[in-house]
Amino acid sequence: MKKLFYVVLCALAGFTSFSDDETAKGTVHEIYSVASSTEYWNLSEKEKSLIETISEFGPSALPYLVELLDDPRKEVRMVSAEAIESIATKLDTVDERYLPPILQEIDRGNSGLPNVLGKIKTPSARFEFMKRYLADSSSPHNQYQNAFRKYGKEFIPYIIESVISDNGKCSELVYLLGYALDQFENEDRGIAATELIKTLERQELSLQKRNTFVLLIGYLGESAQSTEPQLIELWKNDQDLTKSAAQALVGIRSKTSGEILSKALRDHPNHLLLRYIAKVGFAAEDAGKDVAALLKYSDWDIRLGAARTLGFIGYQDANNQLIEFLNDPRDVRLNYVAAESLGRLGAENAVEALKDAATNHWYPAVRNSATIAVEKITNNIPYERKYHPDNFAFEYFDFQHIEIEATPDQKEIEGVQEPPQIKLYSFRDADALVKLSYPSEIIGIDASDAEEQIAEKGDGAIIVVNEENMVEHRRTINQIPEVGLHVHNGWIVGSSRGEWGGELAFIEDGGNQYFILEDNVIDLFQLGDRIVAVTGLAHLMSNRGMVYEVKFRDGKWTGECWRALPGAPMSSGRLESGEIFITTRRAGTLVLSSTGHFRMAY
Repeated sequence: MKKLFYVVLCALAGFTSFSDDETAKGTVHEIYSVASSTEYWNLSEKEKSLIETISEFGPSALPYLVELLDDPRKEVRMVSAEAIESIATKLDTVDERYLPPILQEIDRGNSGLPNVLGKIKTPSARFEFMKRYLADSSSPHNQYQNAFRKYGKEFIPYIIESVISDNGKCSELVYLLGYALDQFENEDRGIAATELIKTLERQELSLQKRNTFVLLIGYLGESAQSTEPQLIELWKNDQDLTKSAAQALVGIRSKTSGEILSKALRDHPNHLLLRYIAKVGFAAEDAGKDVAALLKYSDWDIRLGAARTLGFIGYQDANNQLIEFLNDPRDVRLNYVAAESLGRLGAENAVEALKDAATNHWYPAVRNSATIAVEKITNNIPYERKYHPDNFAFEYFDFQHIEIEATPDQKEIEGVQEPPQIKLYSFRDADALVKLSYPSEIIGIDASDAEEQIAEKGDGAIIVVNEENMVEHRRTINQIPEVGLHVHNGWIVGSSRGEWGGELAFIEDGGNQYFILEDNVIDLFQLGDRIVAVTGLAHLMSNRGMVYEVKFRDGKWTGECWRALPGAPMSSGRLESGEIFITTRRAGTLVLSSTGHFRMAY
């Protein structure tokens, strides 16, 4: 319509003879008068309107737009590139004659043109596409992934060639190519699996490249299960490829997944591995026995992870243990997770216990979790995903983001002031706390080749840190505590540096110092006969809190987990009743008694 309007204007102006090409050329040249933006996300309304008009001319406008990619003004090139992309979205292919200027503009940093490059389907264009995808500092989360989704199988030869010509950056290459394969449609995934497994027949391949091809198969998921027999053979009989084959088998959700993951869990139990087992889902059910064994593990996070994972893999032999966790007073997170896992497992034997928790549990989120579980079990309804499948970590750690809405009539709780002879706070007793300062070490992680990455990718590069280039930096600071509690032989002090950590330390009257535990310390209290430290942190995805009991044992102060919090503590204080209140990040304000029982403050 806008194109027609432009033609009419030309006629009214006295131009009685014109062609579509001439009209397109004239319209494209309007870019000179409106171009002002240097970033595609900041286009003006005039620029957007002109781009829309130009796009209606279709391929006839492309030669004139491509000419403008040589203009010295970035804003002209930017609008031209956006118009080229707008036209290309309506085309199945783009002519190869436009390849050189498009490559030149991509190399100048125009992030919109990879979509256009993906539609030039010649071998040379596909080669250049892969070359730039692997070199782009924003990969894999950029516009290159669109072409992998639409034309997946066409890229298979170039993915294989990228591995064969790799100069040694194995881990980064596996990640980038694996992400590309993960974008393929299911049919193309199956084709890719067949081609990748065939590459192992090439005798000239180095061991590293053979491992790379095996690992890449795992990114293709269940669509690559046709390769399962070959991968099992490698896993069992090829010592050089055993580890890679095991990872690939789990990636394709092989029937061997449970056996493989069980061994890994027995060798090195950790919550990240538990999360991965949960992501594998029902294919990892055979790992259930070893996961369930961790319900008795000493580490609270691993115990919590085990309870969470059982629900995702469908292992029902631990239902009775999960039922016991519904009212475990130590860990409200465990109460919440156990209820949901029982619901995911369809545990009919847990319905009465869940109904009791839904009615009587002190914490609203646990009551809600139990109520939902009863509904799911009794009506045989599966749980729906809250997040995209690519964001399973958000799904798994959703229990860290419980939200308890405050009511309008809630007032901020004011705690009882404790005298400085007993309690020191940085906002009130700064001079006294300076005298209790202690040396603390801050640990940072960096890439050993950071300068090389910047030189290769530019100043705005995202620095890749992996097992091969990871280096640890340590520096010592003089830490002034934020809170201190007087005890019979000195001061217990605590600090929090946010994402940079924190600690609980003891400063003896004679000057000796030592650390009790490492965590971000928010406050310290004498709670009945106990000394407790309120700790935790809310940062990025993490929202965690813990109350430690601090004990004097064998001539030394020690700390051990006593009560978990549903979220990071933001503030706390003593009440006249002798209890303490703890206001958490979004998870409500709790009141904790000396016996270890919680209740809601409101």
